[in-house]
Amino acid sequence: MGTAEKGAVAALFHYGQKDYTLGLAVVWQLFRVTWRLAKKPFVIGGLALLAGYVWAALKRVKRPVSPELMRFHRAEQMMKLKNIFRAVLRPEKSGQLPRGERPGQNLNRMTPAPSNRSPKKFPSR
Repeated sequence: MGTAEKGAVAALFHYGQKDYTLGLAVVWQLFRVTWRLAKKPFVIGGLALLAGYVWAALKRVKRPVSPELMRFHRAEQMMKLKNIFRAVLRPEKSGQLPRGERPGQNLNRMTPAPSNRSPKKFPSR
């Protein structure tokens, strides 16, 4: 039975088990649980995700991924967390666009490249 046939809480418990099986970092999982607490089903969903992860860890579920892949994936997760914290704490230095701005939206900040060519002149009517 897939997660679609289960309830939302049971599905989140299963996702927590999967996260452990795939070797997600504990710190990453804690932030994921914290983020999940604010989503429906409120609080219970985050706790189910944490319970699934802890249950799999206590049972010492076999991980089908190599230690090298887990190290690589965990390093990526830590880099993402650092980038998130940089963006939150210092948005002007993180290279992030100001909140609510999309790429190409504020073109006044860009300056055109200098050109040696003169503009084309079209015949007037």
